[in-house]
Amino acid sequence: MRATFTPEQIQIEEAMVELGAGGLVDARACLEHGWRPPAAEAQLLADFGVLGLPEELGGYGGTLVDAVVAVEALARTLVPTRLPAQLAAIQVAAAAGLDVTPAATGSERWALAADEPQADGSDAWSAVVSDGAVWVFEQPDAAVAANTSQAETRTVQARC
Repeated sequence: MRATFTPEQIQIEEAMVELGAGGLVDARACLEHGWRPPAAEAQLLADFGVLGLPEELGGYGGTLVDAVVAVEALARTLVPTRLPAQLAAIQVAAAAGLDVTPAATGSERWALAADEPQADGSDAWSAVVSDGAVWVFEQPDAAVAANTSQAETRTVQARC
C-alpha cells in the first residue's frame, strides 16, 4: 500500500530537510566533540515542538502522522536534534492526561524515558534527567521527572 501525504505534510517534510541540511556536519561534530545543539535547534523546537498535538492542548493540530513525517525527514539528514524526543514525550504525556502546557509553550523541553522491567523508582529509568534535583510527578499511567535546577528538561515516562 502506498501512502499519500497531504500538501501540509509535504511542506513539513520540505521544511525539515531544509532545516536539517547541515545534519551530517553537525552529527560528525557531536561525535568528535560531544553533543551540542545544531544551528537550527531553536527554530526546530519553537516552530515544530508541538507538531501533531491538538489545538486545545496548545498544539498546532494535525495528527501524529505529521510528527512522524517531520522525524523521518530529519532522520534522513542525521541532524542531532532534541525534536524527536520532545514530540514523543508530549504525545505520551497528552495521551496520559498530563498537562503539556510547559512543553507546548516552550518553557520546558521534554524527553521520553523507558521503565525497566521489574524495576521501581526513577533510579531504574533508562533515560532520566540527572543534573540537579529531580522531582517526580506520578499519575496512574505516567510519571514526569523535572530537573528543577535548570528547568529546561522534563522526562516523561509511560508505564504499561
